[in-house]
Amino acid sequence: MLFVEFLNSTVDEKGSISIQEAFTETIEKKIEYKHKTKRMPSDRLKAQDFVRDRNICKLCDITVKGNNIHFDHIQAWSKNGETVLENLHVLCQGHILLKEI
Repeated sequence: MLFVEFLNSTVDEKGSISIQEAFTETIEKKIEYKHKTKRMPSDRLKAQDFVRDRNICKLCDITVKGNNIHFDHIQAWSKNGETVLENLHVLCQGHILLKEI
């Protein structure tokens, strides 16, 4: 087998998948899903979530206000969760920081 053919082949002599094919499959899987919504909720969506959750942290039931209010995706946006009312909830600053760890 010529060197160029070896580099361009998808299966090696042992029948294993090539690095190029594995890389291509990984890229294609990442491209499969495209978000329909932006990551950050709009002011209107925040207001709807705030009213629905009655400004109470979903994890500790404390009333949140001011800089303590955080709107969080239930299913992470990075894991294909959309920014819709059904996928958002209010968390306090303490719990949003715990999620980031």
